[in-house]
Amino acid sequence: MDVKSAFLNGELEEEIYLQLPPGFHDSLEKIWKLKCDLYSLKQAHKSRYKRLHTIFKSLSFTQSEADHSVFFKVENGVLIVVAVYVDDKLILSKDQKVIYQLKVLLVAEYELTNLGEVHWILGMEIIRDCDKRTLELSQQHYIKSILKCVEMDSSRPVITPMDPNVKLIKVQEAEVDIRTYQSALGALMYAMLTTCPDLAYSVGILRKHASAPGETHWTALKYIHRYLYGSVNT
Repeated sequence: MDVKSAFLNGELEEEIYLQLPPGFHDSLEKIWKLKCDLYSLKQAHKSRYKRLHTIFKSLSFTQSEADHSVFFKVENGVLIVVAVYVDDKLILSKDQKVIYQLKVLLVAEYELTNLGEVHWILGMEIIRDCDKRTLELSQQHYIKSILKCVEMDSSRPVITPMDPNVKLIKVQEAEVDIRTYQSALGALMYAMLTTCPDLAYSVGILRKHASAPGETHWTALKYIHRYLYGSVNT
């Protein structure tokens, strides 16, 4: 489900007053007071989340200690889990009736769009095989896009994320463009944190050299891309 205008749903705790926008003329005796959150407010994220937390608490959900954007509860022996990312809510349960009932309750609190069965979320494809009772996460599209971005979409594949024979030594000054290196490395980190945990060691090593990358570090980074190129369709 998608929350419409997510940051406009927060409840302000402070009194905030506004200046008239340029070109708008009104009586100088009037004072404009903000009634709800706006996207540019520093408090917007906090107040949006606070209301979200209050709503789920009122519905008897428990907040996950491991991830505060995940809420869960067991009702009549049925587990229901809600994962929240800004304006997106992913609802999981083995009982469709329980999901429907929760959606009805949430619609009473928010203006929501029911997006139906999930297929894509946060750049990840969710693949179901009901006959085999399997559920897969795939980032093929995302990985292919970053390979194309660094011009490694037709490279020679390798079978490991890092060459075991290469030693990465710290350099005093950057030998390659720092921004390009950091951007390419950052793109890999998202894949590492979601569907490619096998990149964790090599990405972690290369992060240590992000402030002053050398030629060997850039070569090692491209080596990871070659590994992804060879494994993207598996």
